Amino acid sequence: MDSRNPLQIQELLDLCIGSLSTTTDLLSCALVARSWVDPAQSRLFRVPHETKGSFSYADGVALQFCNVLTDSPHLLHHVRELYIDEAELEPSVIDRLCNVPFPNLDTLTVDVEDPKESAKQYQPLLSIPTMRTLSLITDDTFSSCVPFIALCPTLRHLSVTCESFDGDGEDAGQEEDDEDAKSKKRLAKLPAIQLTSLAFDLSFPQKDIHPLDLSNLKALVYYSMGSNHWGNLPLAAEKTIEFLDVELCPTGLDLTRFKNLRIVRLALVTNSWRSVVDTLATISPPHRIHTIVVNVGSDYDEPQHAALERTLSALLVASSALIVEFEVSPSAKEMAESIGKVLPIVVKHQRFRIIYRSLEATHRWRTDVINSF
Repeated sequence: MDSRNPLQIQELLDLCIGSLSTTTDLLSCALVARSWVDPAQSRLFRVPHETKGSFSYADGVALQFCNVLTDSPHLLHHVRELYIDEAELEPSVIDRLCNVPFPNLDTLTVDVEDPKESAKQYQPLLSIPTMRTLSLITDDTFSSCVPFIALCPTLRHLSVTCESFDGDGEDAGQEEDDEDAKSKKRLAKLPAIQLTSLAFDLSFPQKDIHPLDLSNLKALVYYSMGSNHWGNLPLAAEKTIEFLDVELCPTGLDLTRFKNLRIVRLALVTNSWRSVVDTLATISPPHRIHTIVVNVGSDYDEPQHAALERTLSALLVASSALIVEFEVSPSAKEMAESIGKVLPIVVKHQRFRIIYRSLEATHRWRTDVINSF
């Protein structure tokens, strides 16, 4: 029997503090014992915008956050992620946040109106040696994000949510400047890149417009909010990608193109189960896939269940290492029950699982996979 003081057992401490998310609770934890102070502070400041009742996006709260860090600089080392929404903050507040000397910042997310004009303001954050992940949200084009990329020499993972990937052609044919050259070098070294778009029916970025060298790409997350067009994806990237997370279009996707694929996640658009069947049917031995995740969305097209069960059964039989997961929202338990009824053989297989994941849990899972590269 463990005779240690329960307050000093690290596993118990991590469990208690890890389950909390409000400022009041975490501050109370810091008063329990001296050994609880640092873990509670770390939880409070590690991802400040996710702490309820703490540092959100309003000017006053952001200023309070800066003031706390100024008065207590020993807290700076806890901050790992920062989110800045330019629509919610005054330029002076943003400038102050950009000049805080975070020693361990590794993730920066910016909701930015004009990336080309704003990039230099964020240079102090982008040049922090520990910076690995950059997420940009903008109504502009992918090309406009290039200055941000050029200013982050340690960038490893890139996420872009933009209005469109393809530029209007105005810059095509112009002589490449130093900024574009730097961006090409950064992008060439990326082991993982996450591309997201707000527009519909977008094609993969044209190589002659965007400085994309995907020859070292290991993970690709591509949600076009419409049809997927893969014609411009370089062959070199198809050989290196190990994690693929895509929103399926009605025609599906030929997974045999990705020779090194190990983990695949397929997210459904409404009534696109036929595309799941068609996509999974392209997998044939020998392959290296060990995990298939299917996000079932909000609809289940029952007429496809027979073909789906045949395809999944064949995959599970052919590979003893393969795990198949159906990802369901925690609020959609009726759908999980429906899947069990229409796939009676597959659901009994020991390597088939129904996983309940919220959007936040899915994001954490995806981030963990990407950060493994």
